Amino acid sequence: MRRRTYWMIYSDELGKRIQENTKQTERDAAERVLVERAIEVLEARIALLKGLQHETSKAESARALGKAGDDTRRGGRRESVRDDAPKRRVRKTTAGGGKK
Repeated sequence: MRRRTYWMIYSDELGKRIQENTKQTERDAAERVLVERAIEVLEARIALLKGLQHETSKAESARALGKAGDDTRRGGRRESVRDDAPKRRVRKTTAGGGKK
């Protein structure tokens, strides 16, 4: 005999929408499963934010020590053109100076 089960829809830590079968036939039990997923997602988001905070603090301390990357130091490497930008075409000319 097949029974109806509750489905849940939630967003993961990166914002992707997830549909999942709770495999529960009672609403209260299905809500508990949804709450468990919400807690897991929130803990993962907190871990991501802590990682970002750690990276930010490392960059700030490197700047304070003057060890930042070349692009932030005076006279460092500067790129004004994107790497994927179309390259300039070179016109080919003949020996007499005319266009091919």
